[in-house]
Amino acid sequence: MFNLDNNEEFLLAAKNSNIASLKRGLSNGVDVNCRHQLGWTALHVSVINGNEKAVEWLIKVGGANVNTQDEYSSARRMARVLKASHHQIAQLREHHFCSFINAYATYTGFTPLHYAVITDNEDIIQLLLDNG
Repeated sequence: MFNLDNNEEFLLAAKNSNIASLKRGLSNGVDVNCRHQLGWTALHVSVINGNEKAVEWLIKVGGANVNTQDEYSSARRMARVLKASHHQIAQLREHHFCSFINAYATYTGFTPLHYAVITDNEDIIQLLLDNG
């Protein structure tokens, strides 16, 4: 259940602002709006980690949907769905998404703009607003 596939490698590239890996992912057929098994997209993860270059690339080159909603509900709820421990889910969320927000809180429906506001990143907020 926790093995990386092409989509998750693409999502980790977004988290780490690795534009070369993002380009490679798209050229290998990864959907720019693909989701992590826990519910977020590359745009969500690049925004929460403050990776402005990745955010801009995903929107302008990749065509990422700026209004997509996160489907991550909480570690406890996701654990029930995936039949895993909530501690495993929380650790996965922290490692694959970010470590500074509460993995046990509910984020269902959060858009990239919500995450930009949480991090108070004015440049990314403006970039998202300018693109939809």
